[in-house]
Amino acid sequence: FSSLIPSELGNLRNIENIDLGDNEFEGSIPSELASLPQLASLRLAGNRLTSTIPGEFGMAPKLSFLEVNNNLLSGTINTDSDICTSEIDRLIVDCGRIDCECPSCSCSA
Repeated sequence: FSSLIPSELGNLRNIENIDLGDNEFEGSIPSELASLPQLASLRLAGNRLTSTIPGEFGMAPKLSFLEVNNNLLSGTINTDSDICTSEIDRLIVDCGRIDCECPSCSCSA
């Protein structure tokens, strides 16, 4: 199947971990996910997501793990971006598509 990630997931105020990896989701990452106050881990690897990682994830109060590799995302994450200065201590991206300058970045080919 292929579908968009429903932005309504942003209404799940008490959720701590979301794993939507390897589901062939398309489109962009809903910025509403970044507003989840208890979210600590978000895995979106292995889909067909496009666009960029929303900067709002840098404001997520408890997010420490974000895995978005094996998608079609692109862009640059500079060291002074909210994502780099956030609580995220493990950020996994595609090396060839996203230029990430954060110390927390890990690349996958």
